[in-house]
Amino acid sequence: MGMDVDGENPTSERGEYFRNNIWWWHPLWDFCEYIAPDLIPRTNLGHTNDGWGLNARDSISLADRIDQAIADGTAKEFGDRVNASSSMHHCGFAIDNAQEFSEFLRSCGGFAIW
Repeated sequence: MGMDVDGENPTSERGEYFRNNIWWWHPLWDFCEYIAPDLIPRTNLGHTNDGWGLNARDSISLADRIDQAIADGTAKEFGDRVNASSSMHHCGFAIDNAQEFSEFLRSCGGFAIW
């Protein structure tokens, strides 16, 4: 099972589609919620396959936040904490995965999670 994230109005092939298995998506989305609470409301449905998402402007803002968190060490701290507390070896947070999501966000034109 996985989470399919579809670009709403992609400007490149990179922005058409992003996918994570369920075990990698949840920590990635938790990270997004952590670094961008003003962009992602607490009532969001990002952990479900209900079509929730962000518009183009907010997608780029989220990409900026992800890139900044990678640059300033916030992503590493988050990953270390999540990975240390994970009781399942196949569930975790990876900076490479966050970077790939950022690249998707920059050219997706908004997205929906299915």
